[in-house]
Amino acid sequence: MKKSIVTFTAVLFFIAAFATGNVEKNIERSFQSEFPGATHVSWIKVDNSDLYAVRFVYGREAMMAYFDADGDYLAIVKSILEEDLPLQVKRSISRINPSGALATTEQISMMGETSYLVQFRERGHKKVYQIGEDGSIKLTRIKEVINSNR
Repeated sequence: MKKSIVTFTAVLFFIAAFATGNVEKNIERSFQSEFPGATHVSWIKVDNSDLYAVRFVYGREAMMAYFDADGDYLAIVKSILEEDLPLQVKRSISRINPSGALATTEQISMMGETSYLVQFRERGHKKVYQIGEDGSIKLTRIKEVINSNR
């Protein structure tokens, strides 16, 4: 029960943090075709591009998808639990950070390929890695984390 409440709360924050925006009807129709029955739909046009992002709940999962101005479906991003990661990804995570202090994981499916974004907090920095299904690792960014307890 606790896990359901935490998940529901996370979904609400996930959706509430996303600004709404206008979207062309062809893009909206494409979205509805790909994700029939999606709820809590919130659109935004990505700055300086012809891309549109949509956050929504599909089934029981909070997701984000990207569409171009023609209504073509480009990518899907969703949170994923650590225990649901493929074995090769788990092994790569162990090599990157043996202490196991994993903060978040997201699954990204784009152009027929799936990869995972994993985030760690370590010594005042946030590190984000992209890991392929085969376990290949790519550091994508390091950012200083501001400690709010100071």
